[in-house]
Amino acid sequence: MSETLNAALLQAEFADTSISATNAEVVEMGAIRLLNTFGAGLVQMTGSAGTRTGTYTSAQMGAIMAMAQQIYAKHFKNASGVSSSSIGQVNRSFMADAELLAFAKTLAGQLVGRGFRRS
Repeated sequence: MSETLNAALLQAEFADTSISATNAEVVEMGAIRLLNTFGAGLVQMTGSAGTRTGTYTSAQMGAIMAMAQQIYAKHFKNASGVSSSSIGQVNRSFMADAELLAFAKTLAGQLVGRGFRRS
């Protein structure tokens, strides 16, 4: 069964309607590119800025959205480069670049190793 990736999915899943459709797609396409760096073989989203879509398996979608969450947290919510933040008793740590790459490599390896690779 295939699933459709678009800006609205990221906005809803991350509960952030303040991110524009174009920026949501930038995050999603960045996730796909990063996974492809490690051989995931995912096809890119197609269409015009703000209305791009892509069709992926459930496993692919899970990897894309997991990677997108890390890119979103690091580059959109923590763009100042601070490695951690806290509000009262709530703390949040963000992945360093090396950890982001290792995470992408692991996810891509899982997709390729399970036969989900698309070219």
